[in-house]
Amino acid sequence: MFRMLSFFDLAADATIEEFEDALAPFCQHIIDVGMLQSWGPIGKRSDNTPMDTDEATSQQYFFVSTFVDKKQCDGSYAYIKSGEEPCASLHTAMRSKMHNGIFSCWEDGADG
Repeated sequence: MFRMLSFFDLAADATIEEFEDALAPFCQHIIDVGMLQSWGPIGKRSDNTPMDTDEATSQQYFFVSTFVDKKQCDGSYAYIKSGEEPCASLHTAMRSKMHNGIFSCWEDGADG
């Protein structure tokens, strides 16, 4: 599996419920067109522990998207960038509820 970790803050005028309400239809659409395996629940950062050593990242929320492999992830990126509807509108609606997004990708297994 290939995973993307999305860190973000909420937009100033957005609630976590509004973000979730925008994220779900976007991710479901990406699943429906075969470009995403699944997505996980939204989590809130807990940086008040010595185990959190990431001082460079201040974003307060995250979720993980799971792809079959890197090819599916890259295909998802190309599809989103293409601007096709309804993907473009769903993506814009979701992104309007967040800011300071950081996206990092990870592949299962030590050999990647």
